[in-house]
Amino acid sequence: MRNIWRFFAAGLIGALVVTPAWAQRDYEARLPEARRELNRVEVEARFPLADTRCRAAIEARDADWMKPWCNLATQHAIQAREREQRDAFTTAEQELLIQAAWVHALDGLPELNIGQLRHPIETVPLGNEADTLRLGAYRILADLRSHRTDQIWRSFQAMMRHLEVPMRRDDSMRSVRRRLLDAVLAEPRTPERLWAAAAIALTSEYEFPAGQTLERLRGESAELAPLIEPLRAEAADLIGNDTALAPLLAYAHATLLQQARQRADAARVYGEGRDLCVSRLWRSSDLCMELDYLGVLAAHLAQDEIDNPELADLPYPPKLAGRMRGVAYTEERCRVITVGDINDMGVLDNLRVIYRLGPPSCLNISNEYIETLRYPPIGQARPDQRRQGIVVNFQLRSE
Repeated sequence: MRNIWRFFAAGLIGALVVTPAWAQRDYEARLPEARRELNRVEVEARFPLADTRCRAAIEARDADWMKPWCNLATQHAIQAREREQRDAFTTAEQELLIQAAWVHALDGLPELNIGQLRHPIETVPLGNEADTLRLGAYRILADLRSHRTDQIWRSFQAMMRHLEVPMRRDDSMRSVRRRLLDAVLAEPRTPERLWAAAAIALTSEYEFPAGQTLERLRGESAELAPLIEPLRAEAADLIGNDTALAPLLAYAHATLLQQARQRADAARVYGEGRDLCVSRLWRSSDLCMELDYLGVLAAHLAQDEIDNPELADLPYPPKLAGRMRGVAYTEERCRVITVGDINDMGVLDNLRVIYRLGPPSCLNISNEYIETLRYPPIGQARPDQRRQGIVVNFQLRSE
């Protein structure tokens, strides 16, 4: 089944974007096959079968089958509860829902069905599990990976209730984030504490009531990075699903370093996280792929700062035009990072690709988009805006 993808492309100088939540080609190809296997057994046996398959795929780090089976198991847990008119999930169902939430934390949420406004893990009452640090962290991470940043505040409130952190009338996202992180770091040294710390730190790009600025982001990230760094040692020897914490905390630490403009250190830590991720999770996971391309980008920006120190603090000029040519079809992840210079006509030239993920058609689509980009011509150029070494971060992602 072919997917229509929408695109995101941006010039980067500070804040970064993230990649698609999952290789939709693999998910959509295997979901019907798993569903056919379920339909061969009696209705009452479908949840146990999907539960078994989901857990086995997680244990084996089987990227092909993990998400299809875990999503089907989630659906059948909800259907079983409704069919039997129970007030609560069974212990096995609750455990399964938390396993599925772990997958979503590392790889994003599945696409919503038509008419479905929220995901099952958010809407079902899980008793005391609903306000745990672990599940709150899973929800925040899944929202970040699925670009559902409007949902983060809800998970913050759940964490505040759990940790008994009071809300203040003058609170901003930054003030709540710091108080939550301080409260989490004061908790006993458990994996749940590490999940929560990583999730909270990774929300640093988001702020209210005003949007986050590069200056505030740089300052806050410089404050938070030293708090996250020592947690990486605590995650080194964990087992089971908590092995994901080593690459996740490296990702959080590197992201803070990058946002604080400590780019050489960020590139090093992204590389460490990538190696940990590939050895402990699955190479095609959203987390592993982000660690890979963000490491390349951080290394490029660090070298650029050395080669062109006079340009390092200059903002990009405004983009005057840029559009996709027609509808883009792709069945694979697609990301291209291209660097170019704005010529006298306001067009990017001297193009060089520093990162590519996806088939040749992905590069072609990116190149076609870049051809449409227009910036102010030289007659309208401002000396306080950069025109060399413009980074265009292009991706196609499922909507």
